[in-house]
Amino acid sequence: MGCCCSGNSKPIANLSNESAQRERGSLKTPIVTPVITPVYQDSRIETSILTPETQIPRIETSIMTPKPVIIRPQSPVKAPELLIVSNQTKNPPVKQDIFNLSRVCKFSISQTNPLDLIAGYLNEPLTSLEEALQPFHGQIDQLANYIKKAKTECLYPSKHHLTRDESAAIYIYTMKWKNKCMYDHLEAAWKSHDRLTMKPWFKYLRLFRSALNKLPDTEKEIWQGIHYDQNLLKKLNSKTGALYSTLSSCLLSPNEIKDYLQKNAGDKVILISYKSVNGKTITEYSVNKNTVYLIWPGMQLGVSSSKTKLSTKSPSMQQNTPANNTNACTIYPNMSVGVDNFMEIAEDGSVIIHLVGLPGK
Repeated sequence: MGCCCSGNSKPIANLSNESAQRERGSLKTPIVTPVITPVYQDSRIETSILTPETQIPRIETSIMTPKPVIIRPQSPVKAPELLIVSNQTKNPPVKQDIFNLSRVCKFSISQTNPLDLIAGYLNEPLTSLEEALQPFHGQIDQLANYIKKAKTECLYPSKHHLTRDESAAIYIYTMKWKNKCMYDHLEAAWKSHDRLTMKPWFKYLRLFRSALNKLPDTEKEIWQGIHYDQNLLKKLNSKTGALYSTLSSCLLSPNEIKDYLQKNAGDKVILISYKSVNGKTITEYSVNKNTVYLIWPGMQLGVSSSKTKLSTKSPSMQQNTPANNTNACTIYPNMSVGVDNFMEIAEDGSVIIHLVGLPGK
């Protein structure tokens, strides 16, 4: 058997002629004895073509970087399963975690009632999701495709007896896609504080509200968080008056939110808890089935003196309440939120504010 490295071999530059002869079928491929042999990373192995008489693979050679591979001539070489494992980690990140945390890391309290912007939306008829979002075709990227996906992948039927369109209305709210998704457009409309901007959303909000009404209220304390903002605290402390909830997402764990914020923007944060705000868990109806709670806008809020137990990972919290009344939970409606109004202050300067929904407000 000849060797390409012998003294009588052609220069490397002439290897292209041999390749051309192989493509034409005029150059015979040498028979290779089936042994464990080094094959090179860039070599091309015709694993699916076996000589009928010998069942030995034909091999094309070229200049390459060595990488040992075991060739078993009795069966075609399969892609190693380790390639799948190599793309994973022992504790793979949960994509929806970051997605949810980005939505709960916002300030969802208003000093004006957001329901004033959508007064009359309950008079809209219940429609399909397609009709409810019809005003936004052409404005929201690939909306028709995501409506179809939401109606296909949403939970239906369900134990709460939501219609398919109601379930899909929640599902599409939790979806995220490139450019601005439906959630982003709705958030921008709320932030405009313009009733005319909110008007096209009435049918969707009617369908969305109908879906949430069928879900049970949570009695648990739920949480949001934001980066520390002294100007925001001053603004809240500068006025007395009512506070109202806005349409927002919450989690059960304040520590999860705090850890996320501290990893992204320093140690000092503001954590906000809500209790008795008719929060709805949408876990079963969301994209990735994470434990998320929604608060509907317009719930009047009062300041509470309840104390929070954070995990040992977080700095200890000291509450501005009388020492002999640490277990009390007093609600103070129509108060500004300030240093003297039952805030908890952490050693790192972080702040916790406790808010409670006021019955009948």
